[in-house]
Amino acid sequence: MEKLFRIQKLFTVLFFLSAICLFVLSLGFMTDFQALFGLQLKPNRPVAEFHDMVLQGYNRTLFNLAIAAILVGVASLLLELWKKVPDLFATVIMVVLLFAVAVFACSLLIKVPGLEEIHASLDYSKVKFEGGIDYIPNNRMFTAAMIIQSIFVLVSVIYAVVIALSHFTFVKSRRTK
Repeated sequence: MEKLFRIQKLFTVLFFLSAICLFVLSLGFMTDFQALFGLQLKPNRPVAEFHDMVLQGYNRTLFNLAIAAILVGVASLLLELWKKVPDLFATVIMVVLLFAVAVFACSLLIKVPGLEEIHASLDYSKVKFEGGIDYIPNNRMFTAAMIIQSIFVLVSVIYAVVIALSHFTFVKSRRTK
């Protein structure tokens, strides 16, 4: 029981850290594409639409996920999961919230390869005429998004399972006494 509770405390911290990483990712995601901001020329229209509509939309959704994840972390603090075994109410609330943010993160994670593919297929040769720089496409933010969101989903699911196990193990141990 003590070992399970230590794991619960560890995953409380890991969840917060992964939620903060999601938040930082959402703040930094568009920085990598700042050279594509404000494109006006007709030859750059596909690039501008990709940046302004697709990438910005994805980033807004990622930001919303990060805020939701931080709120779930706050809920775990309010329910005192870092210092006690959860009761049934806390277990149900946290498991539902954790699985909800995990599903939300999975829905975003599925979009990343498509975004990366579109990004790679666009013609950036005319971008230099509007920004004065020669834009070189790279995949680092897509890779970061895949890694951070995958870790977040994994931590969220494991945390939910640990909370449920902690509760049911505690209830079972009280019955046998």
